[in-house]
Amino acid sequence: KYYGSGAYDFRPFSLNAVAEWLAHDRKDLEGAITMMQFSIENNPDAADSHAMLGHMQEAKGDKAAAIESYKKALELEPDNPRVQQALKQAEGRE
Repeated sequence: KYYGSGAYDFRPFSLNAVAEWLAHDRKDLEGAITMMQFSIENNPDAADSHAMLGHMQEAKGDKAAAIESYKKALELEPDNPRVQQALKQAEGRE
């Protein structure tokens, strides 16, 4: 539909994929975190984006920021067991 139009896909799935590529393939955790922050600015209700940001913040060693991101993800999607588990681990409750 958008081929050749110069349009960009700023939906959470696409931006999260770029962030994962930056973090894993390029070993650019700062760039990945920036991409996730951009994703959240454009899609603030995407729980997966908040959870992924938390994971990247935790990998960087910023547990306080990771905990806040996990909590925001759970506000949006309270029954997500993966995020519940990640929050427990980040808080040292497991």
